[in-house]
Amino acid sequence: MIHSGARPGFGPEKHPTRQFSTVSKRRVHTLTPGWFAMVVGVIAVVIGFEDPIDRRAGEDSLRLSMGQSNLPILRVAFTPDDSRVATLEGNSRLAFWEAKDGGPWITLGEDGRSIQSFAFDPESNLVAVGGLDGSIRLTDVRTGEGRGCLCPDQTSVRALAFSPDGGRMASGHANGHLRIWEVDTGAMLFDRMASETPVIALNFSPDGGSVASTNSDGLVSVWESETGLERASVLTEPGLLRPLVFSADGQTLWWITKFGRRILRWDLGSGGDLQSVSCNAEELLLLPHGRSLLALIDRERVWQLDAETLRVERRYRFPGRGLSSIALSRDGTRIALGGLEAVEVATLAHFEVPTAAQ
Repeated sequence: MIHSGARPGFGPEKHPTRQFSTVSKRRVHTLTPGWFAMVVGVIAVVIGFEDPIDRRAGEDSLRLSMGQSNLPILRVAFTPDDSRVATLEGNSRLAFWEAKDGGPWITLGEDGRSIQSFAFDPESNLVAVGGLDGSIRLTDVRTGEGRGCLCPDQTSVRALAFSPDGGRMASGHANGHLRIWEVDTGAMLFDRMASETPVIALNFSPDGGSVASTNSDGLVSVWESETGLERASVLTEPGLLRPLVFSADGQTLWWITKFGRRILRWDLGSGGDLQSVSCNAEELLLLPHGRSLLALIDRERVWQLDAETLRVERRYRFPGRGLSSIALSRDGTRIALGGLEAVEVATLAHFEVPTAAQ
């Protein structure tokens, strides 16, 4: 059943259980300053005092429940006009829901083809869907009509990304190839062997001049999108490296290494310096103001991180949701929350940059 309104259980993550030294079995005759401080701390936990970096969501946490799926939701994304939310369900179908009232729209991929990736053209109503069979199918989201198919070979299409102007599309394949396509003509502009291992993630820089890729061997590369020449690369630990997030000026790149349980920050303008923070992150988003990141942590928590230092600014908890993916609307006002078998939309107003007074 589709319904709207608030649901219980949304709020900041409480203090983790504090650890205190063990108490001696001898009788304590006086309450020393140390013991007094400990007792005050215990009382604070019991009555619910919150850590300064925890923040309670108020009325802005009202959410819209958009419906149920009988398959796990692997990824969510807003369409370019923010009118709908797409859900990749069990690698088998791509469903679209109305972002305002939660009603269903269209469903793609119920033809038996396994969907490995998808991406939206930011300047049109096209969605590209990459298949296990090596095909890249273009579809008009408004009508559900096919707009062509690219079939370079039978190698699984693991990642897709459009340039900001929608003129080019990058595809990453299981055989390690990175390809750039001209969207209007379907012509392949270049084909590069990024690595001998599968391409995991792709993203264009905001100006469209670069495209970044990750491979499962830990290689992260930045390429000139016009020529295919490699601009920079760094080798990190192997594993599932995604998603790739560019800063607004294209000089910083963030990603998650899921097996290594770290978020990494690569400063492209300083000769390749890397920073990292240890956490069990699943997804990563850059907030519209560019000063903070949102990271989905172990299925029911969202952390707000300082984009430069990776220091935790805020922590939010969604108990019992089993979150698998998060996405931002293009206008920066809403966040989509994909669960194991459901998707919801929440306002983004409570994810604010902390001030000195806080």
